[in-house]
Amino acid sequence: MKQLKRAVSIVLVLSMIVAMFSMDFTMASAADTAARLLGDADGNGSINVFDASYIQKGITGTKGYPDYRTMDPESIDYKVADVDGNGVVNIFDASLVQKWITGDANARKYPIGEPIEVEVPTEPATQAPATEAPVTEAPETEAPATEAPVTEAPATEAPATEAPVIDYYVVGSFTSWAIDDAYKLEAHESDDEAEEYKIVLDLKADDEFKVKSSDGKWYPDYVDNYKITEDGTYSIYFRPNGDGHDDWYYDVLYVSKKAEPTEAPATEAPVTEAPATEAPATEAPATEAPATEAPATEAPVIDYYVVGSFTSWAIDDAYKLEAHESDDEAEEYKIVLDLKANDEFKVKSSDGKWFPDNADNYKITEDGTYNVYFRPNKDGHDDWYKGYIYASKQAPATVDEPTEAPATEAPATEAPATEAPATEAPATEAPATEAPATVYYLVGSFNKWT
Repeated sequence: MKQLKRAVSIVLVLSMIVAMFSMDFTMASAADTAARLLGDADGNGSINVFDASYIQKGITGTKGYPDYRTMDPESIDYKVADVDGNGVVNIFDASLVQKWITGDANARKYPIGEPIEVEVPTEPATQAPATEAPVTEAPETEAPATEAPVTEAPATEAPATEAPVIDYYVVGSFTSWAIDDAYKLEAHESDDEAEEYKIVLDLKADDEFKVKSSDGKWYPDYVDNYKITEDGTYSIYFRPNGDGHDDWYYDVLYVSKKAEPTEAPATEAPVTEAPATEAPATEAPATEAPATEAPATEAPVIDYYVVGSFTSWAIDDAYKLEAHESDDEAEEYKIVLDLKANDEFKVKSSDGKWFPDNADNYKITEDGTYNVYFRPNKDGHDDWYKGYIYASKQAPATVDEPTEAPATEAPATEAPATEAPATEAPATEAPATEAPATVYYLVGSFNKWT
């Protein structure tokens, strides 16, 4: 009898323990549900990169993650992931969580990380006795929480190794919006030590593009594409960290059209001729010695030429600038040219450099003879064009007009010519009386040169 009572007591105690455990589990689940944070998709109580990844995998139906595409929009898991509160869980929610983690100002406007206001469902109270609800469903939603550390932990190390190998590409209508190695941006030294990349492209009006990284991110994200307004050659600068200057497109892109005429480089194939004329430089080593002197002779043989519309943008020896003594000991060159209104030009060196580079051509406004000065070191005065070029029109010579006037005045030279051989009294009478008798007159167009 005592044994029977003992057995019954044990059964009752076990039943009470099971009931208490079930109740505690149900209460804990309800409490957790009420305490969820907006954006805490994996439910671990903190907002981090795993939550962004969790949402991204959930919207693509990745196995082992809740499928937001079929989930009840009124469920707590769905509302926690819908961080922008538009009623739809999509890639924008994952991106917002990721930007919020990095401190993005716009993302910080959303209440991510704050307790989400959700009414505690009354269903668990009625369904608590159903041991299946907490046993099967709770692990179902919590399972990813245990998987996240397993699968995502390595993800924290992946960026450390992949960061240096992330490449950036210009992707647009001209690449069919696909990555093309020909449009890969190269690292570029910025003016403020920021991470910067650059590429030079020939683009057409209405071309549109963005920058895409090798890991699939778009720059700028969620805004219109950058659109080209006119044909030309463009220098495209890119900063992945969004720290561009005020005139950058969404702080990540800066596009600058090169002012240099597109025809100039086209006709400048003769650049290959310049070295051709310098061929003797290859003979110098043969006769004068070692290749060590070749560089020494190369530097001083750089010549400069005025190249423009009147030379078909090609180097012409007739337009070679000659060394000129400056007023401040600067390196300076000069040439005198007859130019016409609307003539345009720059200076080009025999080694292919343009002066000024990335700027408009110098344009002549009226016909005339010009003194063209050039300083390759960009140390011209304030009135020099871009510090390189100064063009001064010569004043017309009015004295040259009356060519006959001097002809009529020839007698003035004849008098001394006849008197010079004075044999009668060379030094006494003729010169002595003639010298004081010399009179000078102002003769010009106003007295008909007489």
